[in-house]
Amino acid sequence: MKSHIIPRALSLDLKRGEKHLVSGRLGQDGIRKLQNGRWSYKILCEMHEKHLGPADKYGVEFVRSIMSRDAKTGDFTIHNSQPHLLKKFILALIWRADAANKAEGLSSRLGPYDQLIRNCIFLGGDLNAPIYFLRPNLTADGTPLPITLEPTRVRMRDCNGWKLGFGNLDVMVKLDKKPWPKAWEAVDASLQTSVLVLDAEPSAIRDAPAYHPLIRQMKVFRA
Repeated sequence: MKSHIIPRALSLDLKRGEKHLVSGRLGQDGIRKLQNGRWSYKILCEMHEKHLGPADKYGVEFVRSIMSRDAKTGDFTIHNSQPHLLKKFILALIWRADAANKAEGLSSRLGPYDQLIRNCIFLGGDLNAPIYFLRPNLTADGTPLPITLEPTRVRMRDCNGWKLGFGNLDVMVKLDKKPWPKAWEAVDASLQTSVLVLDAEPSAIRDAPAYHPLIRQMKVFRA
């Protein structure tokens, strides 16, 4: 069954009428042109892909509701009627990306969370996975630069986490048993029906060191 890592609908939104998405990947020089994002035939059967359908539908609608907001609103809140579906959507994206990498012969980055996430997204289990939303407002030469980022492992306040992006919207997910500040529960989208979206001040991608290795490989512009 053909399974997209980032939902096809969101990839098509990001194209904004262009013929292709421009893609880069660490470890691979240059760029790739994709019609609607990366996908794999090797990670899900039809039954399991359909099982994730309601969460995918809810997640796409939730992301679109954020992306439709004015670009200069500052921090704002979005209604989240089904936090459990939103968490399932985000965790499924992380799991799909890791499974697709394994299908290509790469090592898993999830460790024991592979089974924990599968239990959550396929078997009705639960998993403590705080989720936070941020509009990074990255620019290149003063022009807004929407970036879709496949799930990538990161560090969050000395904890392990994952980051993914949908254009001008980043999602941070904590996957770690280390304690987390109690106050952060108020903005945890996996729990709250009113989700706070943080709106960062515009900044040049050249001033974001985390992107520099990929920029250099893509050879799009100097970092």
